[in-house]
Amino acid sequence: MNDELLVARLRDVLARSTCSSNGEPVPADEILAVLRGERSREDVERLVDRALGNAETEELVRLLPALEKAVDEAVGTSARPRRAGWILGGLAAAAAIVVGVVLIAPRVGEMTAPVEYREGDATALRPLVERGAALDRDHFTLAWSEGPEGSRYDLTVATVELRVLHEAKGLEATEYTVPREALEDLASGETVLWRVDVTLPDGRHVPSGTFRVSVR
Repeated sequence: MNDELLVARLRDVLARSTCSSNGEPVPADEILAVLRGERSREDVERLVDRALGNAETEELVRLLPALEKAVDEAVGTSARPRRAGWILGGLAAAAAIVVGVVLIAPRVGEMTAPVEYREGDATALRPLVERGAALDRDHFTLAWSEGPEGSRYDLTVATVELRVLHEAKGLEATEYTVPREALEDLASGETVLWRVDVTLPDGRHVPSGTFRVSVR
């Protein structure tokens, strides 16, 4: 199938989405370009920056399977190019841009709809590191607000292309220093995305928004 048909199918999927984003929507042809790996790191980062605005992660989780199905129907699974832009990370990045949220997507088998995140909720985590702050890779410490007593935290750190750099699970403290070796491949000034999922004492899982800093 040609690109026009794929764009049309993507538009159809997105038109059926019920998301209400605070971020700026991105045209379907731009989404296709991200999927095909035809955008530079800088271009993807600009799109992410436009879209970043809320924490509607449940919408992204819901939308991803439909978006992947549309791609498969348009080009066929066996015909899908074996290139970085077509892996799940690229698909997640494109869907994230569409709904106006950047989510470091879990592996397909681990996807579950998260508990709704509400601003001002007692369980809503806030970053205690200034957005966009430049952190030294030798002392790359991330910190966040505390959840209810007995909470545990799972931290995920990734690039703007949603390549996971480091994960730390079951943390009891509300700060964590990312090992230097996890950041060795990053250029000075490169953007790093991070998020924290909190497991509450009652067993519920609540995701934070996605935050951004840079490495120096």
